[in-house]
Amino acid sequence: MTLGRPPNQLIQLAGDEQPGGEFLSAMMTVDHLQSNSAVKLSCITSNGDGVAAPLGAGSGSLRVQQLTANQVFLSFDSAGWPDGCVLQALVSNGNEGDSAPYKIGRVVLFPAIDSFDVTGDDADSFHATLTGQNLETIEKLGWSPDQSQPVDTLPLPTADGQKQKLDTPIPPPPDPGAQLFI
Repeated sequence: MTLGRPPNQLIQLAGDEQPGGEFLSAMMTVDHLQSNSAVKLSCITSNGDGVAAPLGAGSGSLRVQQLTANQVFLSFDSAGWPDGCVLQALVSNGNEGDSAPYKIGRVVLFPAIDSFDVTGDDADSFHATLTGQNLETIEKLGWSPDQSQPVDTLPLPTADGQKQKLDTPIPPPPDPGAQLFI
């Protein structure tokens, strides 16, 4: 899956990853669904903490709607879940108990980059400077997916404290219009 944020920024997610800070939807097929059933969302490691909502209602950002006798549609804001949370859903059928949990995926916060600049005069002293939010989630940068290199520095807050700034060494761009891969 490739997500754009802003339109010129593409971030590749792995197959089991779900973007943090986004509204997500899912469709569940549930055997023996009852009118008093509820859907519970939680992190696998959370010891039962999470959020639950009955069919036809919501709780916080979680909304649950029964579509057919055995189909449930749910939508939720993934911003409420920590980075790395392996999110799971289960259905609680009152006295019958809870279903087996279904793994939705691992929530991944991705960076929101407001500006990007490359500076340097020779092949040994190029630096990339990125400004935005969640820049600590950047593992690698490069001019192609297969030639990315690890980011060994942490972002610092900007003077106004509203954004972050990340300055890291980077090889020179292969051409002036090269696209940065994160």
